[in-house]
Amino acid sequence: MGNKASTVIDIDIGDYTTDVHKKIQKDGIEVVRVHNARGINAIPSQFLYECSNVTTVEFINMSDVTSVGDTFLYKCSSLKKVDLTGFGAVTSVGNYFLGKCTSLKEVDLTKLGAVTYVGVGFLLNCKKLKEVDLTKFGAVTNTIHTELDGHKFLGGCSSLTRVIVLDASGVPLRKAVQGAVRAEIIVMV
Repeated sequence: MGNKASTVIDIDIGDYTTDVHKKIQKDGIEVVRVHNARGINAIPSQFLYECSNVTTVEFINMSDVTSVGDTFLYKCSSLKKVDLTGFGAVTSVGNYFLGKCTSLKEVDLTKLGAVTYVGVGFLLNCKKLKEVDLTKFGAVTNTIHTELDGHKFLGGCSSLTRVIVLDASGVPLRKAVQGAVRAEIIVMV
């Protein structure tokens, strides 16, 4: 018995519809490469929501994107890696950003811009994630919910051993990290 060949799809963020979403689920697509040829500035809510077969997502040419909607890649239970290269202009991430991606092992959040807003359930229940670098989250101005009906910031990240924050991160982010995890917290100056 050989390994099943990985199935790949390339989509443009401007063409993402319910039909595209259903095709990804129905056809068992494992690798999704997302382009932004039209210069869209917001990734819509429920982007790749509950795509349990997807293992890898790559984003290409995302320099115009400034916000990521709610439930971005939410409940993608097979997702192991997300490449956020090109997300340098992102300042806002919605509720349940990468929430319940229980197989997620690697996400480089340093590719994000100077994030000023973080929704509830950020990386909720990413049980295999070991390290999170939040140094790009130094300008967060909203109150990060450390407890909201059990949907706290980094809540349920049971394998998390290290969280990196900037000394200048301020009270909201530091409190959220301290209230959510038992991991080592490294403060960068």
